[in-house]
Amino acid sequence: MNPVIPSSHYLLLDKQLSLDTILDNMYNQICIFKNHKLYKSGDINFELEFRLRNKYINIDINDFVKCMSCQHHEYLFKENKTTRYRIICESSYPANINEDQDINLENEEENKKGKEKEEENKENKKISKLYTYVDTNSEKEITETLNGKVEFTKKMTLMTAYYFVYKIVLSIETNLDVSDIVSFLDNGLVETETENGYNKKIKSNKGLNILQFITPTIKYRKSYILHKDVRIDVTKYEDKSQFDIDFSRNINRERSDMINIVHDIMLLLDCSNFVLDYLFYLLPNFEFQKPITPSLDTIFDIADDLVKNTFFVAAKTDGLRRLVIIINHLMFSISENFDVEYIDCINSDLHLVFDCEFVNDDFIPFDILYHNVDLRLKSYKERIAILDSLNFDSFKDKFKRKKIRKCGNYSDLQNFIENEMDNENKILVPNDGIIITDGASTYTLQSIIPFDSHRIEHIRAYKIKTRKTVDLRFK
Repeated sequence: MNPVIPSSHYLLLDKQLSLDTILDNMYNQICIFKNHKLYKSGDINFELEFRLRNKYINIDINDFVKCMSCQHHEYLFKENKTTRYRIICESSYPANINEDQDINLENEEENKKGKEKEEENKENKKISKLYTYVDTNSEKEITETLNGKVEFTKKMTLMTAYYFVYKIVLSIETNLDVSDIVSFLDNGLVETETENGYNKKIKSNKGLNILQFITPTIKYRKSYILHKDVRIDVTKYEDKSQFDIDFSRNINRERSDMINIVHDIMLLLDCSNFVLDYLFYLLPNFEFQKPITPSLDTIFDIADDLVKNTFFVAAKTDGLRRLVIIINHLMFSISENFDVEYIDCINSDLHLVFDCEFVNDDFIPFDILYHNVDLRLKSYKERIAILDSLNFDSFKDKFKRKKIRKCGNYSDLQNFIENEMDNENKILVPNDGIIITDGASTYTLQSIIPFDSHRIEHIRAYKIKTRKTVDLRFK
């Protein structure tokens, strides 16, 4: 397994709520706030932002902001964990970017080789898709309107949530008086005479204190309005890239429309790093189970135990091994090399992990590893019962079921081979043998406790091939 999979971030993950539930919680918070006796609608604005998390999608937006962006200075003062004051000033459009200006807008290395170059090309394709989406869906670009903007706001965070590659923040924002700031920028510090005759430079309010004691951050931004007043802000500063979807201008917009925009942008940029981390959050120390090809001696040795424990037999599907992980409403497949592909969106809010074969664009599940809890230490008999209890109608025909026959003796096995193997081959997919699994077998060799090296020797899955095949996949 690749040593960088999972990343260290998976240890900090929590079980993710659906986006519907997250938004319900946030809108309930808005209602509570509006019903407070001190609430005055004219004094504050509610702000709802979806910001890409750089640790999962660290997009490079150099080219995006280098062309006709707006440059501004931002002063930020944090009063406490939830309250901060922000001043935006000295905004100029278009930004004056000199070739020798050290603002980290240049690509670091032009001549990358090998894998680094390949990763750079993948990143460029993702960013190109993002450019195209913004360009296609924006009603107008409003970057030019930021020229000369002066803004002084107090912002208090009401709720924070995380959804895939997004940090979602609900805040209330109050616009404060900018007149003193404008005067300060025009005239500098104001001198007043103290009682002892000395002149002293003073500040008249908290906003001017910010200007005095905090070094501003120079930022470069482009802003767009999508349909129904959805705002997109793309910002570059220092070595950071920032992409925000802002629903504040129409916070009561149609919920389904909001969710579609969030998903569309996320899937354009590839959220595979998060999906892999979430897999290992659900299934710590995950490894693919490998059935063994037994010798005749092994078959004789295990025969009594198989009958005693009850065993299961199924056609050995001639396909590619895949996990299917369902996180809330989205389905993804994960290969044995831990490559991630998006499958589809479903209506049901679920957390599931299936072990499957992938053939002819169909996923054929033969085991279930997660359903509300980690199932790997449950017996195969228990896991198959859970698999059979699921309603596969909600999965948009992405799955095909194959028969996994419970056997109490070897005559049941013989009957399956003689009467059902050929039928499975005709109506489902090609097979090249059988899989026999002990009903008491667990999925994993490893303890699910991180960093515990104790091995649990309870995997008993055996494959018997009846014809030779070679698995190939061409992209």
